[in-house]
Amino acid sequence: REYLTSRILPRPRDIVFFVKAAVSSAVNRKHDRVEERDILDAERQYSQYALDSILVENGITVPQLETVLLEFVGRNSVVGESAARQYVSAAGIEAEKVDSVISHLIKLTFLGVEVSENGFVYSDEPKLLKKYFILADRFTRADRERRYEINPAFRAYLEVIEMECTRS
Repeated sequence: REYLTSRILPRPRDIVFFVKAAVSSAVNRKHDRVEERDILDAERQYSQYALDSILVENGITVPQLETVLLEFVGRNSVVGESAARQYVSAAGIEAEKVDSVISHLIKLTFLGVEVSENGFVYSDEPKLLKKYFILADRFTRADRERRYEINPAFRAYLEVIEMECTRS
């Protein structure tokens, strides 16, 4: 149960989609019960679904956001601020808009902010985000840059390299 909830966005429709995909995969393989392979296939299907859902819900054009998101393909799940800026720039975003696009990725819960050692948080609620940014600012020291984590919901589709971290 923890694995499933750790791999989805916290919305009821998402758990329903994931579970239906796992059951469907098991049925198609003529399994008596849902097996690990069915869960992993469902995770890939769900991950694409989650990515498609934020493309529709975002405030910038779909092609621009999709190009930005695809810059994270095959990257590490934990990304330093300089790397995040580089990926967004590589997507063709103008230099003066890079920070606002990163902020937008955080608001979409694509990226989480680090608020403690390897402790990342996600939220689309403005009040919580404000608090998390304050915590992140306090945690980030002069000798360490801010870090972000790609939400587990999007990793399977983007083939993100998993790094062990904790989420709040």
